[in-house]
Amino acid sequence: MCGDTLPSEVKPGDTMRSEPRNPEFNAPPTSMNEERTITFIRHAQSMANLARRYSSNPANAGYFPAPLTIEGEMQSIRLAERLQARGFNDGNVSAVISSPLPRTRSTALIAMQQLGINPEKLHEDARITERDFGQRDGGLYSDYQEADHWFPANPEEFGGETTIQVRARMLDAWQDMHNIPGDGHILVVSHGVSIATLMESLIGEEIRIKNAQFLQLNLDGQLLDPNQR
Repeated sequence: MCGDTLPSEVKPGDTMRSEPRNPEFNAPPTSMNEERTITFIRHAQSMANLARRYSSNPANAGYFPAPLTIEGEMQSIRLAERLQARGFNDGNVSAVISSPLPRTRSTALIAMQQLGINPEKLHEDARITERDFGQRDGGLYSDYQEADHWFPANPEEFGGETTIQVRARMLDAWQDMHNIPGDGHILVVSHGVSIATLMESLIGEEIRIKNAQFLQLNLDGQLLDPNQR
């Protein structure tokens, strides 16, 4: 699956699924005697963040392409520095999983380059993509009267994805991450709504992280060092 497009059969409101998992991740053994962790990273600042526009699914008519801003590129470099300070490197990271959207792929690739992680360890999974905002794609947040633009009241009315759908695909992806070969750590570059929805399911708290922040969990879904983001 290409990082800039999603399958043509994906329609607004559909729960997007990844292609069948490739069993070969080419993951080397970790050099660290640590328990494997899964770290969820929100992409760095994109043009959609700056413009406060919806940008969720290239299959939607109003989709607004949202590459990283210059600040977003710098955030990705600083993200890598924070990850490096926590000990992440090519030797102890088995895989990096990214949403297919350009802003997540770019964040992942910049951080991986800074950390010296082999780019072949990058894999896409459409299940961790942005919440599908259907007919609102490309529109400004201010165009709609919502108390919370991340979690609109009635997404079905505009062909959007429900929170139940987002939760289901994120939990499905979470379970599959446990089966990735190797014993090294896993980095996951996703989106604010998707990560917050998963956190609410795993730890009972809807944690909303800022661009280029991260949350590190053990395989039991317990949050490690909540103050480190």
